Amino acid sequence: MQASEPVHNTPPKLAVRFLRWFCNERLVEEIEGDLDEYYQLYSKRHPKWKAKIYYWFHLFSFLRPYSLKNKQNSKRLIMFRNHLKFSFRYLSKHRTNALLNIMSLSIGIACFLFIFIYLDGELSFDKYHEDSDRIHRVVIDLVSDSGRTPDATSPPALAPALLENIPEVELSTRVFPTWGSKYLIGATQENQFYEERIYRVDPEFLEIFTYKVLLGNRDELLSDPSNIVLTESTAKKYFGEGNPIGKELTIFNRDNRKKVVSGVIEDVPFNSHFTFDFLTPLHFADRNIDENWGWYNYYTYVKLQDGSIHADFEEKLQPLYLANNPRDSISPNITYSQPVKDIHLKSALKWELGTNSNMSNIKIFVSIGLFILLVSLINYLNLTIGGLVRRTKEAGVRRSFGALRSNLIGQFVTESLTVVIISLIIGGILAEIALGNLTEIFGREISILDPSNINAFLILAGCALGFGVLSGVYPALYFASLGEIKGMISKKKGGFLDLKRILLIAQFAISAIMIVGTMVVYQQLMYFKNSDMGFDMDQVLIIENADVIANQQTLKERIDQLSFVASAGFSNGVVGGLNWTFTLGYPDGFLMNYAVVTPDYLEAMKFEFVAGRNFDASIESDSEGLNLIANESALKALNLKPDQVGESVPMRTNRQDSLIYGKVLGVVKDFHYSNFKEDIKPYAFFYRTEPEDNLAVRMSSTNVRENLEQLEAIWNEMTVGVPFESYFLDQSFAELHRTEERLSDVMLYLTLLSIFISFIGMFAIANIVIKARLKEVAVRKALGATTNQVVNMFTKNFVLLVVIANIIGLPVAYITMQEWLADFSYRTTLGPTLFVLALILTIGLAYLIVGMRSFKAATSNLTERLRDE
Repeated sequence: MQASEPVHNTPPKLAVRFLRWFCNERLVEEIEGDLDEYYQLYSKRHPKWKAKIYYWFHLFSFLRPYSLKNKQNSKRLIMFRNHLKFSFRYLSKHRTNALLNIMSLSIGIACFLFIFIYLDGELSFDKYHEDSDRIHRVVIDLVSDSGRTPDATSPPALAPALLENIPEVELSTRVFPTWGSKYLIGATQENQFYEERIYRVDPEFLEIFTYKVLLGNRDELLSDPSNIVLTESTAKKYFGEGNPIGKELTIFNRDNRKKVVSGVIEDVPFNSHFTFDFLTPLHFADRNIDENWGWYNYYTYVKLQDGSIHADFEEKLQPLYLANNPRDSISPNITYSQPVKDIHLKSALKWELGTNSNMSNIKIFVSIGLFILLVSLINYLNLTIGGLVRRTKEAGVRRSFGALRSNLIGQFVTESLTVVIISLIIGGILAEIALGNLTEIFGREISILDPSNINAFLILAGCALGFGVLSGVYPALYFASLGEIKGMISKKKGGFLDLKRILLIAQFAISAIMIVGTMVVYQQLMYFKNSDMGFDMDQVLIIENADVIANQQTLKERIDQLSFVASAGFSNGVVGGLNWTFTLGYPDGFLMNYAVVTPDYLEAMKFEFVAGRNFDASIESDSEGLNLIANESALKALNLKPDQVGESVPMRTNRQDSLIYGKVLGVVKDFHYSNFKEDIKPYAFFYRTEPEDNLAVRMSSTNVRENLEQLEAIWNEMTVGVPFESYFLDQSFAELHRTEERLSDVMLYLTLLSIFISFIGMFAIANIVIKARLKEVAVRKALGATTNQVVNMFTKNFVLLVVIANIIGLPVAYITMQEWLADFSYRTTLGPTLFVLALILTIGLAYLIVGMRSFKAATSNLTERLRDE
């Protein structure tokens, strides 16, 4: 009988695979055999599971440096270290070009970062609310024979009607602001401040807008008319760090109303199209606003049902409005809605709750950011390509000593990534510094270190590193294709010069566009400031809250006695700020803007009369009815001629369709009371004897601080603890164009940086070209060429590139800025001067930079060059 063969136990397959993966190929067979032998012996004496554990134990004992597949990895690490060392040596040897490259790329990265972060904030407005895509504002365009006036306000009856009649509406709320009035609020008689950002709202406001509640019960915050909700910073302002819930705030006025703090919510984020410090329930004891369709002083917001179709909601708005306003069916106002997240960038209605931006400026900022980054990348690529000629022999020598294509790629990619990484670090630091110092321009504090902004830096870093890899691979592949001998003897630049020219043209075309754009924006701002406004606002001080003084005439008389006061007058609105509107006109009505003033106000503001007279306090009828002073646009809208001034004419009809008469006592020259994006509209002044809110004081321009101190002293004598608040009228008008002023400032800085980067690139390329042709310069000088001839030889080629760049860029700039100016009703013109200046500026700088470098080359000692040749 033949003996049976011994059973061979199979080692763990996973362990064997692991061994073959990590072990050096020369040792794997021997080690695997030893492990297998030990496993067979052990498995005869112990259970199979225990043998497998011991197999793994012995396997891990071989995880030692000598047995690992580390040779290739070690070679790669050594090669990387060598590439890195050589990169720093090369950058150190050619430190001028390296510094220029790093500087321009860092500036480009910094500019792109802070523009990208700013724009990310602008695009985030009102998106922080839950279900923000379901929140809409309902607005009404007021239509008359004189045109269509888009208006953000609506009547108070609209919100409850929407909720009751349109099934797509889940919630609705109204917002009633202070409309420019300031209320004196205090926790005590000593701790009181004038406040303007007070909103009266429906309880559903905090269901639609999901602000975080810090203190209080969300469901009860606005349940009682005596409740008041504070933002976090406002609560600290009045009550410090203590718990304000249940404490009282007093609104100091004729009634001294008391409010009980029912809750504290988070501060309104910067990216909200409205902002407030106080919320109080919308309640009027003497009227039912739920049925009032004629009081256009409210803002209406709705939240649609989940899954509802916006188009279905939209088509039901106009029928609902007309059903409740049958008088409007002849010339109907137009009702529609706006997504709340679109308001900041896409809405420019009358009576917006805050200052909105616009998509035109956003597009300009995006273009500028991309242009700056593109100019920097072009500059980097251009300098890389420009240095290839110098490195052709180096690559040839490397190839002759056996360097593989992978070695060349590794070397150039390492050099490229070194520059990019250094630039990213410097660019991030520059961006953080710029963001910290441009808070006033951007209107808010921005930091690259905010968690929400880190992603922007990481995305840009990824793109920049990818660009660095590509820009390193390209020259390596080019040199690898030349071969050894051709690489060592080649002096011809070939296509690289052509590519360099194209890239320089692209750079300067972008710079030309930005130069023209900056000059146009600045010229438009100067147009604002130098235009005839129709009145004189120089040194006009507006003293607010004048209605707290019972005897305003005494206040005026005391102020008139001051030597520096030319004139003073009261008004309930401010030209360039708040004014009121109502429908006027017969037989065709139109929207009339108006303010209530005293006769002295028109004198203080120096309105120019073109017909009629000013109000007269001694004529009692001047302060009654529809007796008014109109601007020229209002006179035209009333269908009146200058010779009808002073006559009693029909002005409007009442609800019984009977005529109401009035008089145009005088006509003032048309004046700007809004920004230059809007046409001058009909405006009227009325005279009433009741106390008004504001006092306009025309002052002399000397000793402004002392003048203000004297005015405040009189104020304090006539009031008890009421703060003195004032501002100059020109500051108010400056706010109307704050967006354009910020745009101008940012464009100026970025245009200068773009020009700087472009000319860094030109200087570096000129430096490379001139160095490569120094022997030629020496020969030309030896044959009698003058310095001017040598300078012109180099500069004419670069100047030609700049001319071509302007031919490409200036038409683009013209089209772009014409589109931007189209938003303004009153605007500057794009004359040829701007484009000629841009052309002269770029040509002049190019000639200066290249000329200086070529002059230095032409006047240096060229004997050594000829001797070498």
